Amino acid sequence: MMGALLSRIGPHLLVVAAVLGGLWYVDHRGYQRARNDFQMDQLKIRAMFDGLLRDSEERMAGVIRFQDRDLADKIAAVKVYHRTIIQPAIEKEIANDPALARPDARMSDGLWRQLNAALAGSACSRRADGGIECALPDAATAGGPDVGDAGAGNVTERGPE
Repeated sequence: MMGALLSRIGPHLLVVAAVLGGLWYVDHRGYQRARNDFQMDQLKIRAMFDGLLRDSEERMAGVIRFQDRDLADKIAAVKVYHRTIIQPAIEKEIANDPALARPDARMSDGLWRQLNAALAGSACSRRADGGIECALPDAATAGGPDVGDAGAGNVTERGPE
């Protein structure tokens, strides 16, 4: 009985097994293809983001280079202003004031005027956003070493004594 049943159902079971095997094969191939497509999409997206990142870094480097040049120009302008206007005026006042040769002498009115003019010429003002803004003279080229830059400490405006 078992042999007769198996001989009748056996071919049908083989057909069902073949169909199920074919469906599994097609489904597995579809899965592999979908997985490969997903990985390719990920690689394309990564390449796109790498390109965007590279472009962003290049733009940022350009902005930093511009700001660096701008800051260097402003520093050069301050040094030129100090070297060509402030320092010579103060040196002239010191040289022309014989009272400063005495140890107990005070600063002259002319020296105070030059110091106050230097402070007013390089004064900074507070901005609404909390920062400061300094009015700087235009950059000019001037040869020679930077002399006297260390003397730009805190000097408060005073009148003559």
